[in-house]
Amino acid sequence: MGWAYAHPPRANAFNVRDLAAMCSERSNAAASDKDAKECFVSVRFRPVYEGEDIDGDVTAEVYQPTEQCAELVGRGALIDAPTAVGEGVLEPSTGLEFKLGVDLKESIDLAVFLSRVHNIARPYTSSLRTAFPYANRGATVRKLHLRSFLQKQRDAGVPYIDVASDWQFLLHCAAVLAPAEMQALCGAIVAGGTSKKARAALETAEKLVAEYCNLA
Repeated sequence: MGWAYAHPPRANAFNVRDLAAMCSERSNAAASDKDAKECFVSVRFRPVYEGEDIDGDVTAEVYQPTEQCAELVGRGALIDAPTAVGEGVLEPSTGLEFKLGVDLKESIDLAVFLSRVHNIARPYTSSLRTAFPYANRGATVRKLHLRSFLQKQRDAGVPYIDVASDWQFLLHCAAVLAPAEMQALCGAIVAGGTSKKARAALETAEKLVAEYCNLA
């Protein structure tokens, strides 16, 4: 479970608003699910800048706020530094100070208040395939490309449960299917597509996606 956001190009810097939203979304989720505090993540989609060794135009990073971050944000003690992008200062009225090692700091990089959960530069390990073209990078995958991909899977006799069990394909389907249909598809994949309910969800998703890209 988690929350995803994006922002216009502004380098890799975080601001206090980013951190506050992460803490707020996690807190709201934890209010209705006891496991959310540990499992909840925030995904930041951002442009890839010149000089970065990352393939594609857009990248995604996954974070969790530290407990110190949640405490400071909750108290309203953390504010953006007025002269340094990506750094934060403490509200003077709190009487608090930043201490890094033995040194006191007037401001500090806001990234220190976040734990990096996953680095997409690492080898991909998942039960989901990555056969579908990247749906979240570069040019939008057109209906023609989607139809061609699905037709090739049909010609190769790939079961639809395997076609759908693809991280990039699911990302693309999220923009095609209604939330209830998307949730049913994900549930069918988790269930392995064996139950009557799961098979029905897979058939519905296959039909709707095929209609979307004009695949007979």
